[in-house]
Amino acid sequence: MASNLDAAKEGCTLDTCPASDSLYGYRPQIGINAVATVAYALSLAQCIYVFVVWKKSWLSYTILVFISCLAQLIAYGLRIYGWFDPFVNIGWILQYSYATLAPVFVTAALYITLGRLANIMGRGAFNLDPKLYTRIFLTSDAFSLVLQGAGGSLSFFEQVTDNSLTLGGKLAIIGLIFQVVSLAVFLVLFVAVVHPARIFASDSPICKYEQHNRIRTFVCATLIGMVLIVARSAYRVVEFSEGPLGTLVHNEVLFIVFDTVPMAITAILLAFLHPNYMLPSDDASFVPTGLYIGSELNAVTEKFQGFTLNSTSPIATVDFGVERAGIPYFTPSALNSAVQIEVRYSEQFNSLSRRYSLLYRPTIPFTG
Repeated sequence: MASNLDAAKEGCTLDTCPASDSLYGYRPQIGINAVATVAYALSLAQCIYVFVVWKKSWLSYTILVFISCLAQLIAYGLRIYGWFDPFVNIGWILQYSYATLAPVFVTAALYITLGRLANIMGRGAFNLDPKLYTRIFLTSDAFSLVLQGAGGSLSFFEQVTDNSLTLGGKLAIIGLIFQVVSLAVFLVLFVAVVHPARIFASDSPICKYEQHNRIRTFVCATLIGMVLIVARSAYRVVEFSEGPLGTLVHNEVLFIVFDTVPMAITAILLAFLHPNYMLPSDDASFVPTGLYIGSELNAVTEKFQGFTLNSTSPIATVDFGVERAGIPYFTPSALNSAVQIEVRYSEQFNSLSRRYSLLYRPTIPFTG
């Protein structure tokens, strides 16, 4: 990221100079970089497919993951080129910049998901408005992007003759630290929403959704992605703190372990476990969580299951476990004779005793 490092000799080729004289400090491995390129290309194609199929649904998320994958694809394409000629200084500068900034867009995509998860699972321990998550953390992510981008841009023009930190390097470190702190706070709030929901319990609030197993998978994938990005960003902070002539910036094994692998995994998780697949839409149907069968209404319910009404137990109290706009519906599987079925629905239990109801009067048996 410096313009005049003596180690980056002009006019060198692999025939005339060792790869250690390049800005890389090594000859990039073509195998792992090719694998990463394929991973990002597939993730990019998946984003395009999601956009074509779902259009505006989760559009911001799709665009952010797309931008991140595109930046990483360019970075690893340049690293592959570096295997053929590691002495092209601009190639190293660009791949380093793209690989450094790309995770900012991934974290922004993750920030968008928490508000939706809070709507599904409940507001959690801190009872925050779900809209606040996106507003606060996208702002912090933009600030981190500005700092890292400004630091990287300054570094292109700064004169570096030793291992001391330049102004550009300091700005980039501040941006990375801000990103790590934001992610750490976000992780705490994420756990504060997910933990009270007990997503693996049989009576979890997510069980009212038909795709509750997908919700569990998405939560786990999001958590994995956050941990990987935190680890990667922490590594980058240490790397930048050593300066442009430090050992970490020229250590390919550490770069692969702490940047290539975690970011490729995160990109695949976010692209292929897209919210359009994994999370219910705003108008999705979900099943009740509680049920009481008897001769009168009862707010104390047990786990919901299919039920039968008869003359002894003619009333079913059904609890959906959450306040949600919409109209409940049911599907009778069998009728012994023509009956009148009365359905009452309300957000408050006490309102069920009032005679505000929706009446169904089938005159013949039916199945559904």
